[in-house]
Amino acid sequence: MRWLSSVAASLLNVSTRIFSGSTPLSRTRWTILATSVFVFPVPDRQAKPLPPIEINGLTRLGTSPWRPQYQISQAWNLIDNLSWLKGSHSFKFGYQYLRRSVNFVDIRAPQGELQINGVYTAGGTFGIADFLLGDVDATHFTTPLVVHYFQPGHSFYAMDTWRTTPKLTLTYGLRYELFSPIMSRENNTSNFNPANGGGVITTAKDASGWGDRALINPDKNDFAPRLGLAYQMTTRLVWRGGYGVFYQHYNRIGSESLIQLNPPFLLDVQLNQGVGSTTPLFQLQNGFPLSTITGVGFDLTKIQFRAQEKYFRVIQLQRGFCVHSISFRIRKR
Repeated sequence: MRWLSSVAASLLNVSTRIFSGSTPLSRTRWTILATSVFVFPVPDRQAKPLPPIEINGLTRLGTSPWRPQYQISQAWNLIDNLSWLKGSHSFKFGYQYLRRSVNFVDIRAPQGELQINGVYTAGGTFGIADFLLGDVDATHFTTPLVVHYFQPGHSFYAMDTWRTTPKLTLTYGLRYELFSPIMSRENNTSNFNPANGGGVITTAKDASGWGDRALINPDKNDFAPRLGLAYQMTTRLVWRGGYGVFYQHYNRIGSESLIQLNPPFLLDVQLNQGVGSTTPLFQLQNGFPLSTITGVGFDLTKIQFRAQEKYFRVIQLQRGFCVHSISFRIRKR
C-alpha cells in the first residue's frame, strides 16, 4: 500500500507498506512437526516415511538424510520518503523499517540415519548380511528442531540532487543502517565463550535487547555514503558516474552460520563402531539408543558447535558483507 501526501507546494511525502512471504504456519503446528518426526523404529512414535538406511554395497533405502525440510519466510517493509524542491536542489529524506522472519527445518538426520557397513559379518566390505540380521554399526541422529528467527532493522537517509549548471548535475547523500543480529523468538540461542578454557553461554529466557538475545552485539557503524554525477558532453552524449557503499545484513549460508542450531537446543550426534567390533551398536528391532543420543550432558570436543564473535561486524562473511561500488558510462541519446 502507498500513501501520497502533498505537505506544501514544494513538499511531497510518500509512505509505503509492503508485506511479502510464503503462507505462514502457526507456531503450534510447527511444534507438532518438531515433536512428531519419526525415528525408525522408536516406540510410541507415529510412523512417517522410512528414514535413510545406508547399506554398504547397495543403494540407499528410505528418504534423503535432509528430510523433512521446510522454510517459511516473511518480510515487513515500512518506508517513508519526504521530497523537497528548493531552487536548483531536490532534497530527499527517508526512513525504512525492515523485519525479516523465517521458520525452518534444515538439519541432517532429524529422522535418524542408519549405516550398515558389514562390520560384523564381512569385515566392513558388504552390508547386506548385517542388515538381514538387524545389526547396525553406525548412526547419525539430530534432535528435531524448528528454528523461528527474526531480524529487525532501521535505515535512514538524506540526499540532494543539485543541478549546478545546465550541463552538470551532482547527486550526493548519506545512508545509515542499524540491523540486529539474528535472534530467536523463543530465545533459543547459544554461543561459544572462549573465557576460562571455553564453554557454552545461552540466552536467558527473559532476555531483552538485541545483544542479550542474540549473544552478538550489533554493528553500529554502517554508514553508506553515495555520490553521483551526470555531465552532458554534447547534445547527444551524457557521461555518468557514481560511487556508493552498500551493506548486506542477511547471509544465512544454509544453516551453518546460525547459532540457533546449537546445543542444548539441538544435538548432532554420530555413533559408530569399526572393524573388529563384535557387539552391534544397536539392532533395528530396538530402535535408536535414545538415552545415549538425547542425554542432558554433552562434550564440546565431540559435537558440532557453531560460534560467532560477540562483536559482530557486517563486513564479516559469516553474517553479511559490505560492498563498495563504482560505475562509469557514456550514454548516447
